Amino acid sequence: MKEKMHKKLQGLKFKLTGLNFERIILAFVSLLVLVLISATFISLYNTWSHKNNQDKISGNVINLELAPTIKVEPGTRNLGTISQKDGTVSTFFDIANTGKGDLIIEYLDTSCMCTSARIIYQNNKGPNFGMSMHGKNPDDYEVIIPPGESAQLEVTYDSLAHGIQKQLKQRIVREVTIGSNDPYNPQKKVKIELTQVP
Repeated sequence: MKEKMHKKLQGLKFKLTGLNFERIILAFVSLLVLVLISATFISLYNTWSHKNNQDKISGNVINLELAPTIKVEPGTRNLGTISQKDGTVSTFFDIANTGKGDLIIEYLDTSCMCTSARIIYQNNKGPNFGMSMHGKNPDDYEVIIPPGESAQLEVTYDSLAHGIQKQLKQRIVREVTIGSNDPYNPQKKVKIELTQVP
């Protein structure tokens, strides 16, 4: 009788132990997932909070009354008819800071590898920028244009960049993006248009 009772108790103990073991594993995994999710949210919050604090410390909080304003004229330049025999052609856009804070131009990007652009400020020619997806544009570039000052954007089109043209006429439209700290227009776009012939 004692042996039967002992075997039943051992069987019951084994069932309870197995059941408890599964519950313990499930609880442990649940707790681990909860800890990982919490750690991720805390990390994201700390990163965001640190960035906000850094902006406040460095003075990057935007006061819209003292913000720069980029003005580019004209918005589009029509270069007319260009022959491939002409090779490269350039045109210029005027960039003005009509705001109350310093305008910082940080990068340029073109819509095609056939087009390059650079800023000319106080007779200093900046580096050439092209299509960022087709090469390496300059890193850590910036030009600061104080309120009331202006610069020029030089845009150059290479008519031979895509090889010898087979069509009699080809309509070309290219865009240049000007990346700046203007809070209302951080990516100002301008265009060149032309008709290309062989």
